[in-house]
Amino acid sequence: MRGTTALRLLGGTTLAAFALCAFTPLPNALCRGEQAVASPRPAQAIVVLGSDMTRDGLLSASSLRRALQGILLYRQGLAPWVVFLGPRNASGRSQSEARAALALQCGIPATAILTGEGMWTTRDEAVGVKALLAPKGARTILLVTGALHMGRARRLFERAGFEVIPAPLRDASCESVTPEARLGLTMSLAQEYLARAYNRAAALLGGAQGRSSRRSSPSSWPSPRPWPSRSRCAGSDGRRARWSPRRARSWSAWASRSSSAC
Repeated sequence: MRGTTALRLLGGTTLAAFALCAFTPLPNALCRGEQAVASPRPAQAIVVLGSDMTRDGLLSASSLRRALQGILLYRQGLAPWVVFLGPRNASGRSQSEARAALALQCGIPATAILTGEGMWTTRDEAVGVKALLAPKGARTILLVTGALHMGRARRLFERAGFEVIPAPLRDASCESVTPEARLGLTMSLAQEYLARAYNRAAALLGGAQGRSSRRSSPSSWPSPRPWPSRSRCAGSDGRRARWSPRRARSWSAWASRSSSAC
């Protein structure tokens, strides 16, 4: 009986959530709250985050728009380097190299282009870009990604030590009017919320493991206090004298008295 009640409750909750997402402006309101505002200004580098790529090597619409945004920012003279990110797809074609080839065709010199591969998550991209730009001393970056993704990406890059200037692209419409469009927007929002929860959990677990390793490290243990000797020592009259810690007022007083007697 309880199982049947729980199933009915779960079904009713699911239907209510579906109705809210498909037939109300709730997804649009959440989307507006997540949209980052672009504020481009001069920086030391432009970083274009990865997106999608087809199996035959064609950039997706999102990946192409991000690459063009990075090219436009460079052409405006806002930074001396532009970094294109993107892993290789299942057929071995590189998204970052395809973007770099597009930048070369648009007149960007090869000396101003950096590429990064093997980065499958935003966290990986933050760590990888830090390694790419550290030799150049670049810490202030123009970050190019989707507007919904910008908040999470900005936090990860700031955690890696960068000063981030947002340069987002609108990757989702916050004015969806059909149930299908609202459900698609809901899926994008849910994906972003789940990714943020994962990053927070990973940061908490990483911090806890770091504190635990520091506690368990022998170098962090306190130095042991010297244990006073309990041996019999010869006195000035040639007899053996035995000192007891019960007669000492402190460990230090007892140790000094014992050493003077030996």
